[in-house]
Amino acid sequence: MRRTHKLIFLFCMLIFLPALLFASQENGGGHAEMSLTHQMTQLVIQLAVILFATWIGGKLAQKIRLPGVIGQLLMGILIGPFLLGGLGFPGFPQGLFPVLEGTIPVSPLVYSLSSLAAIILLFIAGLETDLPLFLKYAGKGSVVGLGGVLFSFASGAWLSTFFTGYDFFHPISLFMGTLSVATSVGITASILSDQRKMDSPEGVVILSAAVIDDVLGIIILAIVLGLAAILPSTGDGGSGSIDWGEIVWVGVKAVGVWLVFTILGLVFARKLGRFLKQTFKDQSLVTVMAFALALLMAGIFESAGLSMIIGAYVVGLTLSNTDLAFVIQSRLKTLHDFFVPVFFAVSGMMVNLEAIANGRVLAFGLLFTLVAVIAKLIGSGGPALLLNFNLLGASRIGLGMVPRGEVALIMAGIGMSSGIINQEQFGIALLMTIISTIAAPPALNQLLKIRSSGQKVEEGGGEKTETSFSFQSPEFAQLIISTFTSEMEKEGFFINSMEHGEEVIQMRKDDVFISLYIGEDGEATFLSDEKDVNLFKTALYESLLSVNKAAGALKKVFKPDEMAKSISSGSTGGAFNIIPYTSPDFVIRNLRAHNKQEVIEEMLYLADAHELLDDGEIVKHDVLEREKSMTTGMANGIAIPHAKTEGVSSMHFLIGLKPDGIDFQSLDGEPSTIFIMILTPKQGHGPHIQLMSSITGLLNRSEVREAILKAETSYEVLRILQRAQEENQAQSQKKSRN
Repeated sequence: MRRTHKLIFLFCMLIFLPALLFASQENGGGHAEMSLTHQMTQLVIQLAVILFATWIGGKLAQKIRLPGVIGQLLMGILIGPFLLGGLGFPGFPQGLFPVLEGTIPVSPLVYSLSSLAAIILLFIAGLETDLPLFLKYAGKGSVVGLGGVLFSFASGAWLSTFFTGYDFFHPISLFMGTLSVATSVGITASILSDQRKMDSPEGVVILSAAVIDDVLGIIILAIVLGLAAILPSTGDGGSGSIDWGEIVWVGVKAVGVWLVFTILGLVFARKLGRFLKQTFKDQSLVTVMAFALALLMAGIFESAGLSMIIGAYVVGLTLSNTDLAFVIQSRLKTLHDFFVPVFFAVSGMMVNLEAIANGRVLAFGLLFTLVAVIAKLIGSGGPALLLNFNLLGASRIGLGMVPRGEVALIMAGIGMSSGIINQEQFGIALLMTIISTIAAPPALNQLLKIRSSGQKVEEGGGEKTETSFSFQSPEFAQLIISTFTSEMEKEGFFINSMEHGEEVIQMRKDDVFISLYIGEDGEATFLSDEKDVNLFKTALYESLLSVNKAAGALKKVFKPDEMAKSISSGSTGGAFNIIPYTSPDFVIRNLRAHNKQEVIEEMLYLADAHELLDDGEIVKHDVLEREKSMTTGMANGIAIPHAKTEGVSSMHFLIGLKPDGIDFQSLDGEPSTIFIMILTPKQGHGPHIQLMSSITGLLNRSEVREAILKAETSYEVLRILQRAQEENQAQSQKKSRN
């Protein structure tokens, strides 16, 4: 609850901060230079507000178990020109996101960034396509995908005729049908990955069918855009004025351009990959130039009368068949994280709630959404029943095809910018996208958890071989896996790491593709083709030998007990400021505990009382596990129980005092009187070692320890530590001057 309040406070600051900053700014000025300066000032502030707002929206959505993109969309609506963004304030009399006349209600600069984000999205979608797997299941995927396309397109266009009054072949009706076709590969792939069903029969059919859906949807989009250009005055939608010869030419041209560039890309994919690697060498530069190719192809396709996103997708699809695919995806992550929230926010900003709030539009939007969901379930799930899938498998496939996600939004944005659809129709498309994206994933997740097979007759080759190894502890697993991935890199494999609830490492070289899932308990699971099992087992064996050899040499030269004693009696601490990580409330001046276990439990109880723990059981387990590996009882009466744990989300330390002392199995055999418990998040980066080093150094001074044990209040304990730190810093500065 406290974090939610912080997010709300941050959002309020985003809304009111520009007013404070620009309260004294005058908006007169007829000079072009002033106008341009003001536009750029407005743009950078708009971007900042969008990025912070979408981050907040994504976090709030995830708290209620919704996809983050839904929160970003809704936040775009909230800060957009039709709500908060259109409210004037000093410096921005028409609002931070003023309503503009025309088909696009946001500024051309902001919309340009959104269009660039769409190119990035489709480029990455192409890169993420597992082409060999796609081709392997292209037969079944084509049947399932084509069924979904036909049912969705026909039902969407047909239903639109009742709302618009135009006939089936009117560009608006055809465009609404096109919006129904899309399937979000990303959202469905995320669910399949979480359940480790990416390589299951249903998983590969869903993914290949989703790709076919999007490809056909993009081609249909190009055809509809061409039709909109040649049929600008269809009036009441009558079909009498339609030139079928020109329509056929538009279709042939769209399909022809797409097929030619796609075939050329697939034929020369390996050569293109080698060219990029040999010419630019550095992986970051290779990524930049690969993206430059996507931009170039996007421009070529737009010039040819197709959409830019098709060109970007073709380049991504081409490079997906090279060992550069994972490298480019990984290096593009920062660019993706910057631009994609802008895309979703701008999509939300184009929604005029007033235009879709009337009963007729809302009722049609809900009906359109219901029909769009049913069309995928029947159109994709129905054919699956004829392809050796039972009702469970067909239901999984049908539900997997339901989420529309980002592709539908991109298409809707193109329709708005092209003037084909209006605010009401865009709102209907957004409603369909949001509901399908929210409703389908939980249902699919539950179906995937059912252990029963989704096939009528089990077929071989549907799933990759799963091989698991238990390394007992996460720390040992990380050591082995780090050595293993290093060995694989030396073999020429490209390595890509990602977080998907658990750590996932993807390794690829030519046609060899290995996925490695690392669990929190130290278990490592490899997914690969049967032919590649011996390859990674050999690499893992060599890695174990390497670590074992290093451990043997380490035992001869490294004595942990002696090093721990030297830390306890070493320097007087560094310049790192420890005070921000604690509070007088985190001090227990007289512990009631009588043994090590009770000390840890009492201090964790205090941490939990002050809401420092996200999961107390996990924290307790991790602290005790750390004690098993080696005692944290140092010398001179100091003990520092600590852990890097997933049970906390921010770093803090607590102080416990027991003047009489407790046996904490200290290295010097003496009782411990001062206990410092340090809790640090396991994920991410933080000054864990600096904090521990500084605290240990401060407590090495006997006068500091004695003063702390005699302190009468918790505030005094912290003042003693702060004074000791200031003295150390003053001495360090004096030495540096000398």
